[in-house]
Amino acid sequence: MADQIFYILCVVFVAVFLIFLWFCSAKKELSKKLNAVKSAYSQFQEAKNNYFLAGKNGKKHEAYEIFILSRNIFLQTVMLYNESLNSPLCKIPSFFLSFSKYESGI
Repeated sequence: MADQIFYILCVVFVAVFLIFLWFCSAKKELSKKLNAVKSAYSQFQEAKNNYFLAGKNGKKHEAYEIFILSRNIFLQTVMLYNESLNSPLCKIPSFFLSFSKYESGI
């Protein structure tokens, strides 16, 4: 009887440890992607400000191209982050770790 309890406890501890590793790896991946989204958003805002200020400098076309490029990068990073939220590896941990879908808002 004591051997059975010992084996059951071992199985439970191993299962808890594997779930802990699963949640840690999901949190690490989602945090990196969320930081990439935030970085892309700040670069997008900077490009937008430069585009609005470029009308005074006469380099509006170049600023517009940079603005469009940074907008596309931002939208792609948001799409990748949202796709990773729905991946089988991260779906359950993202719910319990309160990662939510990022709305681009542009």
